[in-house]
Amino acid sequence: MALETVTHTESPPPSSKAQIKSIDDATVHRICSGQVILDLATAVKELIENSIDAGATSVELRMRDHGSESVEVIDNGSGITQPDHATLAKKHYTSKIAQFEDIYRVRSFGFRGEALSSLCAFAKVVVVTSTHETMPAGTKLAYDARGNLASSTTVARAQGTTVTLSSLFHALPVRLHEFKRNLKREYAKCVGIVQAYALVSTGVRLSMANQVGKSERTRVLATHGNPTVKENIANVFGIKTVELLVPVDIDLDARADGEGEEGESGDEGSRELIGDTTGPTSQNSRNTADRQYIYVNGRPCDIPRVTKALNEVYGSFVTGKYPMAILDFKMETDRYDVNITPDKRTIMFENERTVVDTFKELLTRFLETFQGSYAMQALTRTNFETISKHLVDISSNLSTTTTLLNSPFGTTTPTLAAAYALRRATATSRKRLRVEAASLIIDDTAAVSELDRMIRKDDFRSMEVLGQFNLGFIVVRLRGDLFIVDQHASDEKFNYENLKRTMRVETQKLLRPFVLDLTAQQELVAAEHQDILRNNGFQIEFDPDAPASKRVKLLALPQIKKVSFTVKDLEELLHKLGDGGDEDARCARLDTIMASKACRTAVMIGTALDLGQMRKIVLQMGEMDQPWNCPHGRPTMRHLADLGAMAGDQYATQGSHGSFSQMSRI
Repeated sequence: MALETVTHTESPPPSSKAQIKSIDDATVHRICSGQVILDLATAVKELIENSIDAGATSVELRMRDHGSESVEVIDNGSGITQPDHATLAKKHYTSKIAQFEDIYRVRSFGFRGEALSSLCAFAKVVVVTSTHETMPAGTKLAYDARGNLASSTTVARAQGTTVTLSSLFHALPVRLHEFKRNLKREYAKCVGIVQAYALVSTGVRLSMANQVGKSERTRVLATHGNPTVKENIANVFGIKTVELLVPVDIDLDARADGEGEEGESGDEGSRELIGDTTGPTSQNSRNTADRQYIYVNGRPCDIPRVTKALNEVYGSFVTGKYPMAILDFKMETDRYDVNITPDKRTIMFENERTVVDTFKELLTRFLETFQGSYAMQALTRTNFETISKHLVDISSNLSTTTTLLNSPFGTTTPTLAAAYALRRATATSRKRLRVEAASLIIDDTAAVSELDRMIRKDDFRSMEVLGQFNLGFIVVRLRGDLFIVDQHASDEKFNYENLKRTMRVETQKLLRPFVLDLTAQQELVAAEHQDILRNNGFQIEFDPDAPASKRVKLLALPQIKKVSFTVKDLEELLHKLGDGGDEDARCARLDTIMASKACRTAVMIGTALDLGQMRKIVLQMGEMDQPWNCPHGRPTMRHLADLGAMAGDQYATQGSHGSFSQMSRI
């Protein structure tokens, strides 16, 4: 059998390796363009920004087959003058800046002259434009892959510009394949980007539509050139969403003592945060962080540290929930850097850590003002008799569970049970009875707007305990209002806060201490916060002379009954501390154990309480840091009824016995 001859090609010696050469312009163009236009959303973002920069008051985005066939942006901006036609799509041709220093003064979205040039590399680009001087005549411009003007023809066009992209990513097979395979996901991301601009662009009618095949064009979203962001929110998310929002206006240069930063005078160079967010209540919160929009001077951007701080602060008020937030940082352009990434979505603040820390502190103070706020439960007097009929049925069905134990008004007070049933009927009967919860009709001609009841911690001492309802809720009166307190959730939160202050975590020393494989940053955090780690049951030894990633030795781990802690728990705690966690920081597993223990030792639903026990639970709420929600996020207290509105204005000046007599006559 004949053996084949195999020829081996030896690698060239080091001295004959390929010479370092300059990359040709065409290759550089394609490489750089791939960094600017990442996906469909980035392409749409660049076109919308160009339209707004051109002073357009109407921007319309039309897509065919979710953008896979074509993307078209139509605006009524200033248009493109004839001398700029040839250089419009050239790389780094721009009217926004002339030298590098101008970057720190520019207020437009675009300034590098890369967008259209990059789009030409990955799509077929056609531009139709007309200026005020040339209208109704316009010019249709076609560009090649290098951004050179390929053709120019005269067409009819009102003032403005239309940019059409087709065959997106045709020059990049891998990206084209992924784009088509994940088309719906890419389209959803594109909608999110358009929403971000629609929310913040006041005075601009921005719309988006999609057409699939030969079907009719479907409107996705539209704003109406509103003068305020709140009206834009109503256009995008609906009027009900607007009703959940509260305005935010925070001076980020304000310190705890009320003074600005050193060297500042008046409002010069000040930093301010304005916008809207949902109040810290479980009803207004969201299960995901999908509606959070951060801006800097109206520019949509991604600032992970700000978003993380927002969710951490909000989570301290409502466990496991996220706010909807539209927040705009207002500051001078020289106090942040937008020239970080090619898509200009990443922004770096001057003294960013200070800004984020101040943001967390002031946002916490802002949200604290909404704690203890309860919307008054209200009914129209016109429908009161109709609802009362339903309450009679509810009360009769619950005859065995409406006893108020040890009530100062006797063992049974049907009117108080009816008041609670009234609150439930208000929620369940809105559609059937067409009751508007936002207003209370006092007579046929006048309406009183809904009032918010603000409860301070000192008010718990003034509350009068009326009794227990359904062996699970304490009914209290504060001035002219009835409130219902969840006896289990309230006691659970009191136990939880006590455990956080007093619980000592036992440690189990390791038979063989071992060196932890940590990053240099984690090692520095561990060395700086050894006392906090010790409070959590982790004992370490830090050796500054050891090599990097070998400086921390683990000596002991926390030990709580049958629960075993691991190095992952320590790494999680180090991550929290590295992100600015305070001395009360706990690892998630330890926090869960405390919440579970607080729950097991709390007064349970179904437990009969005497008057002294009920008073104790109510008074405890005034001693807590955050008495408004249990550790699992359930509200501890709700507004039940406005007795003054139900029984007449005289109620507020009568005693409790007379008040209930008045209620009985309604």
